[in-house]
Amino acid sequence: MRRAVIEGCEYLKKHIELGDAKIQFWEFFAKDERTGCDSRIDIIDYLDTLQAFLPVLAHSDKQSLADKRRVEQLYRLFVRTLAHEWDAAQPLDPSLKSQDILRTFGLIMKYGRNWMAHTTLLNQLAADDVAFLFLVNMRAMFLLPTTTTTLYERALLALISRTKAEPITFLNKNQLRKDLSKSYLSVKRQSESLEPRKDSYYFSQMANELVKASMVSQDATSVGLLYQMLWHGLCPPGKKLPNDLAPHFSFGGRLSFGQSAETVEDDCLYCLACAIYKRSFAQ
Repeated sequence: MRRAVIEGCEYLKKHIELGDAKIQFWEFFAKDERTGCDSRIDIIDYLDTLQAFLPVLAHSDKQSLADKRRVEQLYRLFVRTLAHEWDAAQPLDPSLKSQDILRTFGLIMKYGRNWMAHTTLLNQLAADDVAFLFLVNMRAMFLLPTTTTTLYERALLALISRTKAEPITFLNKNQLRKDLSKSYLSVKRQSESLEPRKDSYYFSQMANELVKASMVSQDATSVGLLYQMLWHGLCPPGKKLPNDLAPHFSFGGRLSFGQSAETVEDDCLYCLACAIYKRSFAQ
C-alpha cells in the first residue's frame, strides 16, 4: 500500500507538469468557490502530504489487537486526509452522460468524506478499501487515459484482488444485472420507508439518505455501499422501474467490458470492476 501511494503521488506530480488541463478536480467547483486545492501548487502540496503519510507497517500473520487497531487508525486518518478536499465539491450534472464516470468517482469521494466526518461507519477500513478509495480519488482528481492502467494502479488492483479468494477475471453480464437489481431494489425499498418519504431514482442519493437517517450499520454493508455506487453510477436502470428490473440496467459505453483498450489489463475501469465485484455484491 505505502509503495503504491508513494509511486502514485510521484507519477501524478509529474503528470500535471503537462498543464492544468490534467487536473479535473476543479470541474466540481465554480471558479469563485474553489477552496483548498485551488492551484497547481496546492495540488502538489496535497500529493506531498499523502506521499509522506503512511509509515512502514510491519506485516505479520499474528498481529496483536493493538497492532490491528493502530493500522485501522492510520488507514482512517489517511482516508480522512485523502477525502478532505471534497468537502465543498458539488456533484456534476447527471444529464451530461459523457461525464458519468467522472461524476461517479466524485460522488464516491464526496459521500465517503461526509460519512467519515459525520458518522463512524468507515472507521474500520481494510487495506483493500483504502486502495479502492485512493485509486478512485486520483481518477476523479486527475485526467488519466481510460485505455491505460498505470503501474501504481496495477499495484493497487493487485492489493484489492488478493484480499478475496479467487477474484473474478471477467464480468458476466447476466449475473451482473441480477446483482445490480438486487442491490438497487434493497436500497430503494429502504429509502421509501423513510419519513418524510424520499423518492429518488439515483442509487447514490438513496444510499446517502439511509446513512443520514442512521439506517446503515457499521459493518461490511456501509463500505459496500461505496463500492456499489461505482456500479450503479456506471450501469443505471431505466427511468421506468418495472417489477423485473434486471434486464433494464444499461451498460452503455461506461463499462466497456475490456474492449476500450488493446488488452483487458490496460482497461483500468474494467480491471477495477473485476477486482471489487465480490466486495460489492456479497453472496
